[in-house]
Amino acid sequence: MVQGILLLAVTAFIYVLYMQYKRKNGGQFPGSFLAGRGTEKKQTGGGVKAENTKPRGEKGKGRKEELLAVVTDLAAYAKLNHFFYLFPGTLSLDGEIATLTVILVTRSEVIGINCFGYPGIISPGRTPDQDWKQTFEGVGKRIPNPLPRLQSYLNLLKKVLAEISPGKEIPVRVIGVFTSPGVVLRDPDGQANGLIFTEKNIMPELKKKSTLADGGLDPKQLGKAITAYKPQQEDA
Repeated sequence: MVQGILLLAVTAFIYVLYMQYKRKNGGQFPGSFLAGRGTEKKQTGGGVKAENTKPRGEKGKGRKEELLAVVTDLAAYAKLNHFFYLFPGTLSLDGEIATLTVILVTRSEVIGINCFGYPGIISPGRTPDQDWKQTFEGVGKRIPNPLPRLQSYLNLLKKVLAEISPGKEIPVRVIGVFTSPGVVLRDPDGQANGLIFTEKNIMPELKKKSTLADGGLDPKQLGKAITAYKPQQEDA
């Protein structure tokens, strides 16, 4: 009974955030939460400003609902285990931006999570630097390789943690999640091992003993410190 009420409360909270962002974006849910954007440099003085990259290769309906379902599960998981939960997880430091979907702070590590909305069958390229392939409804097309993006997010998150706790190495990782129900990740060479998950196996990954272990971190204190690196426009 208590867990049911908790899940309902968390779902309502996420829905409120969803509606706020929907209104801010002219009725559209931010595409960065569905496909993500790479860490981008902001340049001033006539330089090139950071530009958003629209998701490529997405088909099918319900992308917003699929993302909301995963985000709600993550929020409930964080609440149940007394972890810190930041949604959206966008961070900014030294002119760089990482548009993470969610940041979790457990007692053992910091986990950045980026969600992708591509349905169908997802396959990495033949080499680590190539685009990936999406096959959906019998049609195959290239989609951006998510691994460089995740690495760029990880680099920025490490910089943030280094500023928060100089001289202390805080365990951190950044992972990607394909949120479409039934999406299949075909990765025979293991390029995405430990880095990319689907909506079916993300929660089992987060429930591993290593994530739930007590590593001495204070999720609330560290999470609040990380929140200070959110771009100012998000707090407006």
